[in-house]
Amino acid sequence: MREQLLAARNLVMGTTNILLLAVPDGWRVLEGPSQPEIDRWSERADQRWMSEGRATYRLVAVAPEAPEFARAEVELRLTATPSAPDVHDVRHRFTTVRRGLLPRREVPAAEVEIDCPFTGRRLRLELSPAMRGNRPTARPEDLQRLVHTMLEGLRCH
Repeated sequence: MREQLLAARNLVMGTTNILLLAVPDGWRVLEGPSQPEIDRWSERADQRWMSEGRATYRLVAVAPEAPEFARAEVELRLTATPSAPDVHDVRHRFTTVRRGLLPRREVPAAEVEIDCPFTGRRLRLELSPAMRGNRPTARPEDLQRLVHTMLEGLRCH
């Protein structure tokens, strides 16, 4: 397991941190289709943290025998909203979502919610397999491994 800082970098505004994400060995974090959108932030201990906004990333498991190819690909959608919880809390669940073009299919998914009183926010992470040819690129056990590793090493600030 390794820790990956998810952050938005802006030439004028500087760096705004989003989350310290624990990633399993053999997985890479790649940029999503668009840059993170930071609507609001808070500063704590000389660091800026996104308190409202959204970001999308791709988590890719590389094939050991061919590192240029992805064995599995998972989309991570992250949303931050202002919140005033009294205690750090983390909740997760495994579910399904409908993905793909016609016909749409049910694919495995996971949701993780993090309440962080230090930064005054609630983070919601949605993980689902990327689709290729109307087929999911990751298995349910890939999602389970990702979520369990995230929960083991999760740091919201």
